Amino acid sequence: MTQFQKRTHRARLILEAVGRAYPTAWTAGDHFRSQRGPGFDWPGWCYLPLAGAYAVVSGGGDNRVPILRSHHVGILGALMAWRMGQQIMRFDPALYRPLVETPISGDLPTALLYRLPVWCAYIEADLEFDGRRVHGAWVHLEHDQRGDE
Repeated sequence: MTQFQKRTHRARLILEAVGRAYPTAWTAGDHFRSQRGPGFDWPGWCYLPLAGAYAVVSGGGDNRVPILRSHHVGILGALMAWRMGQQIMRFDPALYRPLVETPISGDLPTALLYRLPVWCAYIEADLEFDGRRVHGAWVHLEHDQRGDE
């Protein structure tokens, strides 16, 4: 590949594939957000509660999501938020290894998560989990319409 050939990130390819699988998703997300108001509101740090993604995956109304597609709700919810800024975070290699090898213990300052600069970011990774390579993950916050954050 030459330096002038068009390249795209795997996260973007996944966004495009999910958009093809759910062609009304992006319009539906924009519509749900435009309807925010009394009785149908959520905090600004959440692009759209996962209930919106559930509505798209189920087809809306009283439809239910089949168990074999239940994971699509989380995937679509993350991508609906990520498509707005398409932020990709990549750690410097000198910091990455010590960071992922640091044990997590004690209380974490979770209040800082409510002040992230984007609704969703893709964080690149180079890990193995359960025998499979992990390239990265989309991270975002959920707001449960029933009051459980």
